[in-house]
Amino acid sequence: MINWKIEKRNINDLIGYEKNPRKFTEKGLKDLKKSLERLGDANIITINADNTVLGGHARLSVMKQLGYTEVDVKVPDYKLNEDEIKEIVVRLNANTAGEWDYLKLDEFYDKIDLENWGLEIPEPKKPKEEKDISNQIEEGYQIIVDCDTEEEQEKMFEKFQHEGIKCRLLIL
Repeated sequence: MINWKIEKRNINDLIGYEKNPRKFTEKGLKDLKKSLERLGDANIITINADNTVLGGHARLSVMKQLGYTEVDVKVPDYKLNEDEIKEIVVRLNANTAGEWDYLKLDEFYDKIDLENWGLEIPEPKKPKEEKDISNQIEEGYQIIVDCDTEEEQEKMFEKFQHEGIKCRLLIL
């Protein structure tokens, strides 16, 4: 297991990871700049022991624009190998552990604030009208799978057929 410690580093000593798979948008950088100006650096840049940035490339760029000379960084207790670096770079940016709970965001947060903070909230999906299909369904044990698109429906149908599951398509 990697042990991490927090240290201060000269901002000009930090080097961007050349294989960083993230792209930055003008809006994203502008939102990040507003955040740093208003709240300071609440999210620490992650680096390798050789000062290569693993997470926080955009933050580093904006901090340089704002005139930061020294920053807090999270550093591993040894120099990571290429496989560890790649995994960390993806995990730091993938947000794989969760997703937004839009109902809570809607209930507890002001939409204008969220947009000002750079979070784009999708419009809630309208529930589909359910049609009475009781006269179309044969008696027996059945499962209905709701799909959002025709393409998704076709993929599910093909998957079930491939697995030997007796199925048919219904468009409601």
